[in-house]
Amino acid sequence: MRRLLVVAALFALAACSDNPAPPTGSNNNANTPTTATPGGATASPATPPPAGVPGGADKKTVCAAYTKVEGDAGAKLVTIVPKAAEALGDPAKAPEVITELKAALAEYDKGLAAEANRSADGELRGAIEADLGTIKATQRAIESAGNDMEKVINSLNSPEFQKIGDKVKTLCEAK
Repeated sequence: MRRLLVVAALFALAACSDNPAPPTGSNNNANTPTTATPGGATASPATPPPAGVPGGADKKTVCAAYTKVEGDAGAKLVTIVPKAAEALGDPAKAPEVITELKAALAEYDKGLAAEANRSADGELRGAIEADLGTIKATQRAIESAGNDMEKVINSLNSPEFQKIGDKVKTLCEAK
């Protein structure tokens, strides 16, 4: 639900900009072992998925905590989106909004890293680490955008950012 709200809000913001948002589609290659970044580069893992932490938290516990971290981040992003829309029309507001966005993404990153670091399930840990890689790439894209709110919004609206959590959700739903 949170993802739908954020996606809808970001598409609305993109519609307000001069450049149309790129079309997005479903992830037809969900089982393909590649990781995409907002820059469009892909990398195949050279090693098998990471091992879980011996004596770490079980899958159910990590999944519940991951869901909470993702929900908290989504709630923050939903409050930032309207401010970002305003900043498109009033660039003087961009620095404050971008600072707030960077803080929200840093907190999201920190929360997911904690769950990856305590997961006893290696596959789940690998999926969370892939999400972390996407968040870090998005953070770099936002940093390089400076105060260009349109570029910032486009980095959040990237297909890679929108897919955060998909693999984790699939793993958490599996018995």
